[in-house]
Amino acid sequence: MRRRKKKNKPANIFAAIVVLSIILIPMIDFDKDELSTYNELFIHKTDPFNPDTDFDLILDNEEITIYLSNPNLNDSDGDGLTDGEEIQIYRTDPASDDTDSDGLEDYYELFESLTNITNPDSDGDGLTDGAEIKIHKTGPLDRDSDNDHLSDGYELTPKSIGPSGGETVE
Repeated sequence: MRRRKKKNKPANIFAAIVVLSIILIPMIDFDKDELSTYNELFIHKTDPFNPDTDFDLILDNEEITIYLSNPNLNDSDGDGLTDGEEIQIYRTDPASDDTDSDGLEDYYELFESLTNITNPDSDGDGLTDGAEIKIHKTGPLDRDSDNDHLSDGYELTPKSIGPSGGETVE
């Protein structure tokens, strides 16, 4: 008579739990930031148990899909403003240190030059704020820095002269 082996039910249940864990855990979003555990661990290298890995007050998923900033750095562009400040307070681009592309970093515009961080020409004279500060040494908040009733941009733009208009004066 042959003895029939008993199946080890606890081992089978344990094996089933392990298999299900391997299949399901990567798909679970433990921190509710709309990124799966797999994506957080292996693609974005973020914390799957913290919806805001870098503590900048912007969810990891939003940084990746909406703002194109780095969810592992609280100041993605390195301009001295956290991504949260840029998005929620100043309405600037957390992935660019110069939101308006005028040649001045956002932090510098906010706290030193006091120029408009979303307008490249704060005084509307035709010169970017960066060019006024770094090249022309004119006032980026004063349309006519020398008070001669001609805008800085007009004075610094080459003008055509002569009947043919082919000659210029700089």
